[in-house]
Amino acid sequence: MSAGWKAGALVLAVLLLVAAGAGLGAWLAAGHYRPQLATAQKQIADSSAAMASCATSRESLAAGVDAQNQALVRLQAAATQAAESALAAQKAAEGRALAAEQSAQVILAERIPAGAEVCSAARQAFDKELAQERAR
Repeated sequence: MSAGWKAGALVLAVLLLVAAGAGLGAWLAAGHYRPQLATAQKQIADSSAAMASCATSRESLAAGVDAQNQALVRLQAAATQAAESALAAQKAAEGRALAAEQSAQVILAERIPAGAEVCSAARQAFDKELAQERAR
């Protein structure tokens, strides 16, 4: 029995030595890697904060771009409407100018009575036409 007891004690001693070595190794490894782990965790936290800031900036910029696009669409619609109004006003003015030119041609085509002064007769004809236009 004493040989069995010695063998058991030897196995127990070896197991205790292995356990002590493993514990000491774990403690030394923890002491060695703890600062590196803390640095890595800090970098992860900083990166997460930077990513959140980037996401916020991106969302803000996207909202700004959307607002500018909407303003651009409104400006394009206003420009189109202004161009259409200007074209309509131009056509209306051309129509009035043509009517005025035709009226002037009618006045100029009138015969001046014999012996009448040309300037005085023209002035009277234009005054008569102007009075008619104002009456309308």
